[in-house]
Amino acid sequence: MFDIVVSVQNSINYALAMKKYAVPSELHICEKGGHGYGLGQSNDTETLWSEACKLWLNTRGF
Repeated sequence: MFDIVVSVQNSINYALAMKKYAVPSELHICEKGGHGYGLGQSNDTETLWSEACKLWLNTRGF
């Protein structure tokens, strides 16, 4: 299932803009997903975003 609320292309465009202006960032595109998960859990990989975010912030000293 894809996110029917927001196109993944928006995230790709955002990541490209971050790269253009040398702003540290990462982009993770999951096979499955949707919109509005928050910190909710499911059995799919899209719920791993909070751990990836935490690791990314920690490596930058936050």
